[in-house]
Amino acid sequence: MTEFENCVVLKPWGREFQVFDNGLCSVWMLCINPGQGTSVHCHFSKTARFVPLAGTAVVRTNTDIWRLTFPQSVAVDRYEFHAVGNGGADDLWLIEIERPSGKNDLFRLRDSYGRSQGYESGDSIVRDELGRFGHFTLSSGFSVDGFHTQNGKIGCRLAVSEDQLMMQVGNKFYSISGVDSISEAA
Repeated sequence: MTEFENCVVLKPWGREFQVFDNGLCSVWMLCINPGQGTSVHCHFSKTARFVPLAGTAVVRTNTDIWRLTFPQSVAVDRYEFHAVGNGGADDLWLIEIERPSGKNDLFRLRDSYGRSQGYESGDSIVRDELGRFGHFTLSSGFSVDGFHTQNGKIGCRLAVSEDQLMMQVGNKFYSISGVDSISEAA
């Protein structure tokens, strides 16, 4: 069991929870409120890929700005400062795939909410009544057919194997292997 299994991490911009972690990569579901966004930060030891499921993500790095909707995605490298914001009027539901797993390498450059260095802890971690946050988890070989949010159901199917996340939206299938690639599957 990882430190962030079976909990929701409350953030000033919304919330996030770990969906899957096999020690090599972890999958997180983020819900970013309208008009909000993460700090400008980087990770010293991991790369990340962001895939919006519902809403429009605005991902900023030192050199680029992307406006993403499903099935678009973008990856950020180690040491690359980035921030993810909600570019729409509704909640942004976004998958973040991190490789390797772990939250101990977060370095904030700028934070609109006055937070210090390091990942959230204490009262920011909720471990009861997780369903009210749309929380779910996956283990290798299991899948979920859509999930419910406060604004309704997001219609996608997620399935995890040891090294791969599969997503289905409508009649399209997508395969995500770590953070290295996302591709439309046959």
